[in-house]
Amino acid sequence: MTANLVDKGIIGKNLPYIWQTGGKMLLVSALGLLAAFGNIYFASHKAMQVGQRLRTMLFAKVLTFSDDVSLMQPAVTLVFSLTNVGIVFWAAA
Repeated sequence: MTANLVDKGIIGKNLPYIWQTGGKMLLVSALGLLAAFGNIYFASHKAMQVGQRLRTMLFAKVLTFSDDVSLMQPAVTLVFSLTNVGIVFWAAA
C-alpha cells in the first residue's frame, strides 16, 4: 500500500489518490486502536470475574477450615493439659 502511494500518488502527482490511500490507512489504524481498547476492556472484565470466583471459593475454604479447627480446639487443649499434668506428676514422683 505504501509502495503504491509513492508510485501512483507522489511520483504520479495524483493528490486525490494520496488523500484516498492516506484515509484508508488512517481508518485501518483507527480500527486497530478500537480493537485494542475493546480487548483491554473485555480482558479486564473477565479477569475481575475470575478474581471474584477465586475469592468466593477461597473464602468458603477458609470458613470450612475455621469450622474444622474450632471443633478440634477443645480436643487439642485437653491433650495438652493432660500432657502438662502428666509431666508435673512424673517430675514430682
